[in-house]
Amino acid sequence: MLIKQHNLANPWGDFNQLAREFDLLFSAPVKAPSEDFPKVNIWADRNSSVLTAELPGIDPKKLEITCKENTITIKGQRQLPELSKDQRYLRNERSQGSFQRSFALPFKVDEDKINAEYTNGILSVSLPQKEKRQAKKNSNLNYSRSRIMDTPTLTHKRPVIRPLTDVIENEANILVTADMPGVDDKSLEVQIEGQILSIHGKNSFAPPSKTALSWTEFCPADYECNYTLGDKIDTEKIEAKVKNGVLHLNLPKIQAPKPRRIKVKVG
Repeated sequence: MLIKQHNLANPWGDFNQLAREFDLLFSAPVKAPSEDFPKVNIWADRNSSVLTAELPGIDPKKLEITCKENTITIKGQRQLPELSKDQRYLRNERSQGSFQRSFALPFKVDEDKINAEYTNGILSVSLPQKEKRQAKKNSNLNYSRSRIMDTPTLTHKRPVIRPLTDVIENEANILVTADMPGVDDKSLEVQIEGQILSIHGKNSFAPPSKTALSWTEFCPADYECNYTLGDKIDTEKIEAKVKNGVLHLNLPKIQAPKPRRIKVKVG
């Protein structure tokens, strides 16, 4: 992870006066609409499938993965920290609670050879078929789901998106938590120029080799977001870390000097 700071003068002067109280949509709490969680892609070849799921911030030891014949199920829970009395949400987009998703494959799975890995907030489950199918001309894979998506063509260039973010404030600091699955400390850059805080995360996820997408709900993307900091943030003490595909950013506020009693000497 790279943290850079450039102490540049603000060229806009009073033009940014209204933005100095943080313009990252901090003016009112925002709750993202609910969606399926986690988002899942399924990659396939003639003899197996690989299920990948975006699960940032999950303890992999608490994930439950089960398979019965041709149906794979992922079950778990993501619990976000409870707020203390002096904290409040300025933005709340990240999902929490219990989740369960099931997918039916077009073949029976060899349950003894299933392999699951969790890296930087992305779960990958290898699902070899139990019996090799005979090749059929012009055959297509179909999944028993409510919708069938065409296989997209992937290129070397990833899209860039703004990560889902929670922002919590108290008297001492502002805590920013962002879901960035696929990002680790080596591919994360936090940069400060004047009052602009920029975050760039490069997704290190690599699709399974020699496979094609058969079911898709997300496109692996890089991440980028910018904050305009006000004069209340102590930029010298900003801290950032990333764990299990989640960025944790601490923005300490400049503390007002405490009253100090001055002893009067007798002349």
